[in-house]
Amino acid sequence: NAGKYAKTKVDIRISKKEGKILITVRDYGNGIVDEDLPFIFDKFYRGKNCGKEQGSGLGLYIVKYIMEQMQGSVSLRNHENGLEVILMFPEIS
Repeated sequence: NAGKYAKTKVDIRISKKEGKILITVRDYGNGIVDEDLPFIFDKFYRGKNCGKEQGSGLGLYIVKYIMEQMQGSVSLRNHENGLEVILMFPEIS
């Protein structure tokens, strides 16, 4: 999604915090409109700023579903210039 919608460089970072493994994906596009954020993980929901890009509105729904099945989580954070997606995985012992 970062490459498809933001069309900017994308930074990917892996780190460990409080026993969790984090994968952070950061783009430098327009982010997600604030009014879309509460619904962005809903099945078939597409944000208002998706432009002419085709899609089904399932991508982030599937990401959230998989993360929950793995006892992890996904969160989004808008920045002044872009969006950050944080995937938090439980630590494997």
